[in-house]
Amino acid sequence: MGQKRSAALGLLVLLLAGCGGGGGDGASTAATVEPAAVEVFVDTPDNGETVKAKRALGDRLAGTVTVSGTTGAGAVVVVQATCGKPTDCRTSMTAGDDGAFAQEVEVWSSAGREQGRLIIGLQGSPPVDRERLVLLLEGKEPKPEPTPKPKKKVKGGGDEFSPVPVPVPPEAVPELPDVPPAPLPIPAGPTGGGVAGPVVMIGDSLAEGTEPLLGPLMGTSVTTDARRGRPLAEGMAVLNRMALPDGPKTLAFSLFTNDSPANVAALESAVHASVARSGKGGCAIWATISRPAVRGVSYAAANARLNQLGAELGRLRVVPWAETVAADPGLLGRDRVHATATGYRKRAELYAQAAASC
Repeated sequence: MGQKRSAALGLLVLLLAGCGGGGGDGASTAATVEPAAVEVFVDTPDNGETVKAKRALGDRLAGTVTVSGTTGAGAVVVVQATCGKPTDCRTSMTAGDDGAFAQEVEVWSSAGREQGRLIIGLQGSPPVDRERLVLLLEGKEPKPEPTPKPKKKVKGGGDEFSPVPVPVPPEAVPELPDVPPAPLPIPAGPTGGGVAGPVVMIGDSLAEGTEPLLGPLMGTSVTTDARRGRPLAEGMAVLNRMALPDGPKTLAFSLFTNDSPANVAALESAVHASVARSGKGGCAIWATISRPAVRGVSYAAANARLNQLGAELGRLRVVPWAETVAADPGLLGRDRVHATATGYRKRAELYAQAAASC
């Protein structure tokens, strides 16, 4: 999969606010309407989760899993699963007013394997913006079955979502090879603006929102690699692939919003790795997380550990994003994850201030 830069805005929706009747004097107050990128956050199942198989068909296993998460209010989420027969294996669900969605989905293992796959995304979204999960099915012994009669080939399938159900062949969700994108060219030498060496930002959709603002605020160029829905592990893999120049560097990260808040150990390990990669005289910048709790677990522990690491590691700067949003909730859009235009500017300012202090 190639790199996706934040110049691609993705699917936009208008968040309408404050629609009400006017007062008796005819005066009205105009509400600001902010465009916000709609993104799907998958809470269950986890990637690599084991699913109890309920039945078997030939050399395939089948089980049921609950797909749940949050997205924009009223958005249609489509789930495509590996199939055990040539029927439509897409399931769609509409998020409620709070953006939450949940539904049971049947998933089959691929032929001769114990792994099944789910592809989850917004209806009509491009493939690059969809979440792909691998599930392990176990607990049922497949039984051999007679060689099936040749089946009539069905049209459609593939990895595209459509408002109209399309018949999907059994192997409609193929194994996707991991093809790492080419490393971004990182300029060497001083960059100006009072920051340490070249500046690199690696992140998710929040990094996409700040990308056009960071360079001017820092007074230097910023190399950004951002993708909507990017998890922590993928972001650190991007860092490992980068051919960074010698000397001090300012490495900024906008990650962990798409990860389980309970995985604090992975966050801490990533922070230590980023500080080491910044080089002597350089620094790493991370931001605290502002997002509703996942499965009843908040990001408080992760944020507390980030702040502790900021006090322990001299070359780490922590952007107080969660604390800033708590003081001014209007910086976030309706999904309580993505920022408004004002919020993205504030977030970029906080990163610029952190970089200037390196």
